[in-house]
Amino acid sequence: ASNDFVFESPKHFKETYHSPRIIGGDEAIPHSFPYQVGLHLKIYGQDEKIFCGGSLLNEVFVATAAHCIASAYEAEVILGAHKVLDFEPTQQRFTSIKFIVHRGWNQYTLADDIGLVRLPRPANYTSTVQPILLPPLSDEDKSFSFKTATITGWGVTSDSATSISPILRRMESKVTLPLICKLFYFGQTGPNQICVDGYHGRSICSGDSGGPLVIPNEDGELVQQGIASFGIGFGCEKKWPQVFTRLSQYRKWIYEHTGIGTYP
Repeated sequence: ASNDFVFESPKHFKETYHSPRIIGGDEAIPHSFPYQVGLHLKIYGQDEKIFCGGSLLNEVFVATAAHCIASAYEAEVILGAHKVLDFEPTQQRFTSIKFIVHRGWNQYTLADDIGLVRLPRPANYTSTVQPILLPPLSDEDKSFSFKTATITGWGVTSDSATSISPILRRMESKVTLPLICKLFYFGQTGPNQICVDGYHGRSICSGDSGGPLVIPNEDGELVQQGIASFGIGFGCEKKWPQVFTRLSQYRKWIYEHTGIGTYP
């Protein structure tokens, strides 16, 4: 049914499938994730803004989920934040109206849930504003199963909370086997997605949609491997795997729209 997959504001998250937020996470050390972006989005036909996460790819492009921006007409983009609801001296804020949604994005199958926000002018790199590394092309065929991933965001922090967390939170979780994810989501997930387990009462739910999942590479550098896409909506604490768009499969698309990286 067409209403099985619904993405709404962080305050309305009882639909069947819904946007992610972080539950059971810890406060991040301030500014330890300088690539983290907050997005306040104005949506056509909706009075209330929605909040999503994102990641800084270079001076002008932010990656996020397609479902965050597909119906948006304006974004307040916040870089360098820890307390995203405050105006901190470390922050850089932009108003953007330029969005690129993957043309394969499908709100019913949740395929190709990736998009870009273009800043109106370049951000300044500082100790609190830095880009994230993207996966090398060689990661396309790599299995990340059982690796520890770090997820960050300002999502609400329990099933009863209705507004976003004032401080950036982080959570570690293990990447699950693709088959396990497929079973949970009735065959809905595939090779363009990466899932983490929702055990230990830890999961992502409304408000962290579009936010980054990172896994260290062999050199210990953080590499963004996922964009928070969806989780099951029977209450966020129900231990279902959480699904992320797998960035290694979209390097060509990112290159075509941003010029980041090289593509043979």
